[in-house]
Amino acid sequence: MRLVIAQARAAEADGADLIAFGPVFETRSKANPDPTVGLERLREVCATVARPVIAIGGITPENAAHFLDAGASHVIVTSHVFSKGKVDMDRLKILKKAVGKRNLVLDLSCRKKAGHFHIVTDRWQNFTDV
Repeated sequence: MRLVIAQARAAEADGADLIAFGPVFETRSKANPDPTVGLERLREVCATVARPVIAIGGITPENAAHFLDAGASHVIVTSHVFSKGKVDMDRLKILKKAVGKRNLVLDLSCRKKAGHFHIVTDRWQNFTDV
């Protein structure tokens, strides 16, 4: 896992404004996700770089605070709040309560349909009304 630390340092040296890091835990948002890195590796990266580290991967209201406790400035969520072409506002509210709105980033994927872009869910397969 030294490569992970080296990659974070290289991104910072190249002028990155922030480091997106993960997947920390297993995620449903990708068909073939990268191997999980875990909270300890997240903690190491956060302690190594000066840039904000934004954690992604397997974030739920039950574990979200652990990401922030490990040093992440924000958590990025996708599959937990987007499903079957819908935004689950109840899940979003619960997650916002768990980490605070200033620490929460929604990862919005978009595709073009009939000349307009729409947010898509479930690995870019289901179009939302948004």
